[in-house]
Amino acid sequence: MRRLLMVAICCYVVCSVSSAPAESDEPYLKINTLKNTFNVGEKKAIYCEGQHVTGDLEWYDPSGAKIPPRSTKAKRIYVEPRGAATEGPTFLPLMIQNLVLADSGTYICKAGDLSGNITIFVGEKVVIKESEEDLVEEEGHHIDLSCQAKGTPVPDVQWYDKDSQPIVNNAKYRITYKPRSSTSVLRINDLSHMDPGTYKCKATQEKISHFAEKFFHLSVRHKPVIINEYSESEVYAILDEWKNITCKAIAYPAPTFTWSKHDDNYDEEMRSDGTDHKITTSKETDGNSVLTLHITNDTLEKQYKCTVENPKGRQNFMFHVSLGNKPDPPSDVVMSSATANNITFEVSCENCTFYKDDGIAPKPENLPVLGYVFEVVPHMEGFAVPYWLNGTQYTFDITYDNETTFTIGKLEMSTEYHVRVATRNIAGQSDWFDVVGFPKTTDGAATLTKSIGLLIFALYVSLRY
Repeated sequence: MRRLLMVAICCYVVCSVSSAPAESDEPYLKINTLKNTFNVGEKKAIYCEGQHVTGDLEWYDPSGAKIPPRSTKAKRIYVEPRGAATEGPTFLPLMIQNLVLADSGTYICKAGDLSGNITIFVGEKVVIKESEEDLVEEEGHHIDLSCQAKGTPVPDVQWYDKDSQPIVNNAKYRITYKPRSSTSVLRINDLSHMDPGTYKCKATQEKISHFAEKFFHLSVRHKPVIINEYSESEVYAILDEWKNITCKAIAYPAPTFTWSKHDDNYDEEMRSDGTDHKITTSKETDGNSVLTLHITNDTLEKQYKCTVENPKGRQNFMFHVSLGNKPDPPSDVVMSSATANNITFEVSCENCTFYKDDGIAPKPENLPVLGYVFEVVPHMEGFAVPYWLNGTQYTFDITYDNETTFTIGKLEMSTEYHVRVATRNIAGQSDWFDVVGFPKTTDGAATLTKSIGLLIFALYVSLRY
């Protein structure tokens, strides 16, 4: 290890010495600067360096006029002469205070027959007056989004849709540019419920490495659109249990939801609370209403209509409630591993029917299992019966064939838990299967200490050998 360090140091010294410039009596003149593109309002010093030159160093502006030292007449652009160097190079800085666009051009430094030049560009950072704007328009209409972006050089303007994807001209979008006002306009045609969201105008000046953005928050007034998958939905439920039936819709302004029992073209409106049901409705534009129905012989084989309405229109959706089978619970659940905040389980269900994509519709009396529901609650010493009202549930979908491993996360460190598991299908869930014992998370501090110890040992071995 020590040998490697000495070799590295020697290599650095040799390389540093060999890269040092050799002294020479040859005259030279050069301009020292790291960049030549600046912003309006900046203050810059550009150094001209010369050695063994004939005469004094002098700066000339883009018009060819010699730039004088600082004076009452030359307060913004001037040179600062330095005393003559007894040894080494001589420097003459060109000072420009509060750069303006007109300062762009080629500046020349001369001394005798030698000269050097630098062409500088002064830009003005793009400015967009407003950074955000809220817009509302009717469905079926078009709307213009206006982005005035002023700067030098003229910025390149790119529009982005509500999904943050670049917009190009097509039948839906049309981008035009008005040079006189430095304004880019995005027109969105034939507005619908698909168009609300946040659009963005981004003005970029690559030459001066600057950009500005404006965000447009677009709302579209439109009639309700029910976003359930089908025009009619078959709902499977389990006898003598409660079933949630969800009606989802988007609308602006926010819609109202009404539920009714539908029978022989007659609708009986349902109250928010009844002996066999409860209705819970959100107030959002992307909202839903949930009919929680107690499944009895009187509620089975009935149709329930969800009506969604706002000032722009009305839509209906029909749910038909049928009896489905209650799935069997898991046959076994075993903890396979644990960390400080996670526990992993292996689940088996010998009597379960799992989904097969064979084109045959599932039978109501043997609906396939969709996944599992885990419920956990910390084990309290001295309390044999868990208090499930404080339990936390985790729902898992079966995403591929023979999936049996499931991990519960965000648990407390070094904690024992009561765990129970149920299968679920489209009708509901099975009875609970209680996991034997108290699955426990590990002690995170102990794990961390062990990891640090291993790291220290590895470092010791590497230095020792």
